[in-house]
Amino acid sequence: MSDKLQNAREYILRNIESAEFKGGQKLPSARDLAEQTGISFTIMQMAFNTLIADGILTSGVSRQGTRVRKDWAERILPNSFLTFRPIWENLFRDRIHPQVPELFDIKAFHFGSCEVRVSSEAVAKQQEYLDLSEFFESEFPDRNDFFNAQIEQFRSHDGRLYALPLMFSPWAFCCDEELFRKCGCPLPEPDWTWDDFLALLRSLHGKLPPQQVLASSKDPTRWLIYLTHLGGRIFECHEGGYKAVLNTPETLTALQKLQELYHILPRPEQCAERCALQLCTRQDILSYSMKGKFLPLPHVSGGENFSLMAGDLLCIRRTVNNFDTVRKIIRSVYSPELQQEIGRRRYGIPIRKSAAIQSFAENDPQDRIFFPQMFRIAATPHYAWGMVNGLIQEAMSGFLYSARTPQDFVDELNPVLQAIIKYTPETKK
Repeated sequence: MSDKLQNAREYILRNIESAEFKGGQKLPSARDLAEQTGISFTIMQMAFNTLIADGILTSGVSRQGTRVRKDWAERILPNSFLTFRPIWENLFRDRIHPQVPELFDIKAFHFGSCEVRVSSEAVAKQQEYLDLSEFFESEFPDRNDFFNAQIEQFRSHDGRLYALPLMFSPWAFCCDEELFRKCGCPLPEPDWTWDDFLALLRSLHGKLPPQQVLASSKDPTRWLIYLTHLGGRIFECHEGGYKAVLNTPETLTALQKLQELYHILPRPEQCAERCALQLCTRQDILSYSMKGKFLPLPHVSGGENFSLMAGDLLCIRRTVNNFDTVRKIIRSVYSPELQQEIGRRRYGIPIRKSAAIQSFAENDPQDRIFFPQMFRIAATPHYAWGMVNGLIQEAMSGFLYSARTPQDFVDELNPVLQAIIKYTPETKK
């Protein structure tokens, strides 16, 4: 696509995303837009035609003109780059687009050809994404500078690398010091325990509205952070084979503690803007300008105290067939220059070790929380199945607030998971 045509398309798309041209609205004619922008009529007409072909615009019968489709945001544009945080818009403009000029960043579309997604989204939609193994391995055959275990978490049961983490972080807590003072509660110490955590929640629950106690209690995916930290496991992977292990003593104990936590906090109808305690990652601190006292997850006696990984992942849709562009994207996002920039901004932990180490400051109190936990990220083998992940999420949402015992819950769910593993074709052994 020529630069002139791409510029004309981008002009129309920017106006659609900003609601200057609304869904269902008739557009000015190609000739009028050409005069307004200084783009030639021929190029503007080609832009109209290609956007009609892409399902963004529709051209009806004579005299009705060209309109924006009401469902334009559902389309997947060729060479579109979609993200969810402003930092990636900046990095795209400054670092990625100069290396991959055919890409076009979008903001109001629901999907993109190339997407930056969080873990839960990438896992759920993994069948929609391209296997990036071939391209990653060809661009970076030597992985010594990468946190490879974090990358391998996003390989499907049949061996497809459906996402590439651009950066990652363990989890921590942020305490709102002002709310703690108002409640008359002392701030926890860094060596606090799980029992301290539960006692604090009970105390805060008696002094604050439920939705102001723990910010993450409404999020249906947060339970996995706690389950992992408590030593619970859903799957284990041995020599390439998978096994459902919800019925192990360690996981049953973790489920009991997890259920106790959720019973302290009833389901809030909505999350408050301010909460006494909030789960957070290193990237959240930058993204939301978070202030307060930061703490590691509470210590669990006798456990390994692992942390679940949180990260921003590069996903490319299976419909993309320009593999040269795919290679350029991977080359760009994993370049030392972009990874160093992520580290300089202290946005999570870069996936390149050399950039990660340089991003930490020895005397920074936040870094003293996140640095040691960087090496305690746990693997999550159930990420290999999008369907299984969805099933577990649904099952857990019903269990956590229920009166069912962990044993009863596990007796029902574990055989289901084991059967899915057994009868799923092409599972790597």
